[in-house]
Amino acid sequence: MASELAPLGVASVYLTGGFAVGRVDSDTGLEFIAVHDTVAPFIARPDFFLSHLLPRVETRFTVYTSAEFEAMKDTDPVLVRALKTGERIHAG
Repeated sequence: MASELAPLGVASVYLTGGFAVGRVDSDTGLEFIAVHDTVAPFIARPDFFLSHLLPRVETRFTVYTSAEFEAMKDTDPVLVRALKTGERIHAG
């Protein structure tokens, strides 16, 4: 999937959740944080990735613009924890 991200204009993507920390079972979905400059409302941003990548397993995207990501990466508790345990899989 990482190779499919570059053409979508993604600045960076982090794998988070169970796969990032090695807690995987048959119900574990893929969880990603993406940095992608867009004007789409926050709630609608994952739709872009789901419609372009067409994943075959449960996949969740949380998408921040570059400005949002930079402003929150060191202060938002959820984002800080995800980045601490996650793995960067794409850097544009």
